[in-house]
Amino acid sequence: MIQLRPNYSPAARSQRCSICGSPQRPVDPVNPAGPREQTIDLGVFIEFEGEFEICEHCGIDIARVLGWIDPAEHEKLQGAFQKRIEVQDYLVEQVESARSSVDVLTREMAYQAHRVVTADADAAEATAVAVEPDFG
Repeated sequence: MIQLRPNYSPAARSQRCSICGSPQRPVDPVNPAGPREQTIDLGVFIEFEGEFEICEHCGIDIARVLGWIDPAEHEKLQGAFQKRIEVQDYLVEQVESARSSVDVLTREMAYQAHRVVTADADAAEATAVAVEPDFG
């Protein structure tokens, strides 16, 4: 069974990470006497070697290879995604407003064009001269 531990177990392979070989690192490099990173006991005992335990860094590297995203990175991506949705919603509103304006202008142009055609037809009718057909 895989377990998170505060320290390498006494049966761990030389009290170091079984992958990278590093000793248990401090959480804050500025304060080396402070708390240490946790270790991961994979629940595997290798004869003549000891428990197969790894450091947090190697555990995180393995998790990333498997597609895991750390919570801080997830928060950042979620915020960026939300911002893009807001921008998209704003742009959709702008397009709908522009489309509405184009529809109004199209109707106005059609009405004006109809008035011009009607006025031209009325003017042509008023100035029309009757011409006798020549069947000659």
